[in-house]
Amino acid sequence: MKSASQHGGTRDAPARSAPLLAARRESRTVTVRAALPGDVLLISQDPTVLSGALAAAAMVRAVRTVPTVAAAAGQRASLIVLHTNTPAEHTRTVLRARRGMPVLVVMRQFQPTEVVATLRAGALSFLIEGQFSRADLAGAVAGTMHGHSHLSAAALTAVVRELRDPSAALTDATPSHGRERSALPALSRREREVIELLVAGVSNADIAEALALAEKTVRNHVTRIYRKLGVRNRREATRQWQGRAG
Repeated sequence: MKSASQHGGTRDAPARSAPLLAARRESRTVTVRAALPGDVLLISQDPTVLSGALAAAAMVRAVRTVPTVAAAAGQRASLIVLHTNTPAEHTRTVLRARRGMPVLVVMRQFQPTEVVATLRAGALSFLIEGQFSRADLAGAVAGTMHGHSHLSAAALTAVVRELRDPSAALTDATPSHGRERSALPALSRREREVIELLVAGVSNADIAEALALAEKTVRNHVTRIYRKLGVRNRREATRQWQGRAG
């Protein structure tokens, strides 16, 4: 059987090249060694972010991608990786058709209130884009296939907060993402993606890898974000974006 490096690029290629390599092969089945007993079905409108990493790091037998939940109908797999901004809704839709199927959610832009709702909908694991390494993803895939939950640290914190105070998630979410945030200067779609990762504590290098950008491009985005928000550093930007600045 061919090695993972034969399908995922050279062994020494930078990790951030994986999404670009994946874009060229997303329509093909990817085979790697040390196969787990099953395939992964990746449901994503942007498969280049995860397909290469899944194939290279998760050591699954094959990764197949479809762009929407509806397109997954009739597809057979041992695990569904759901890459979405609306994980609770999409998890419910998937599991209505594939009851009992293990679901690993990767949320693109983290919203704490989605975590518990998604787990209640039936997902077993919840990761946040930009907040896990390839090794973390590999462990989550293998664990979820075998019935074990894996959560990113911020997702686990959201669960603990809701367990302590079920009303906190509701009172926290609407103001910070609604009234205060709507008053902030308009950011482009890419700038919003960058700042969501930035306020979650992700480094510029990891933001670059997550979004398949050059690190210099990320720095330029961060500079423009600071200028638009009228802040000087990451801490001030975080406070402003989360609605806690005066």
